[in-house]
Amino acid sequence: MPDLSLVVSGDAVYNQTHMWLSRSTPDSRASWLQALDTVAGLGADTLIAGHRNPLAADDDARRQIGDCRRYIADFETALARSSAPAELIDQMTAAYPDFANPYTLWVAAYDLLGAKA
Repeated sequence: MPDLSLVVSGDAVYNQTHMWLSRSTPDSRASWLQALDTVAGLGADTLIAGHRNPLAADDDARRQIGDCRRYIADFETALARSSAPAELIDQMTAAYPDFANPYTLWVAAYDLLGAKA
């Protein structure tokens, strides 16, 4: 909605919510970053995310897109440093302690690292 400087992003942008990265690959995560670039290119001030923490302070487009970019980068780093799901979960929870829906993080961790202890 250009007249309102508003984007409704669907699943491309999350607002302070753990992102669905189950079954993701380095290539699919890179594609997600490209999608974030496309959304950012719209230049909206306000963004209604497809997944939003009800406690999120605002719907600022730039902040949300930046948060999502950082989340994916941090996930990549944490995944590379983890040999078990709990390690990935612990790293991401420490970095994003107030993010909603930790279930999605758990699913991704167990999907990508198996059911190791």
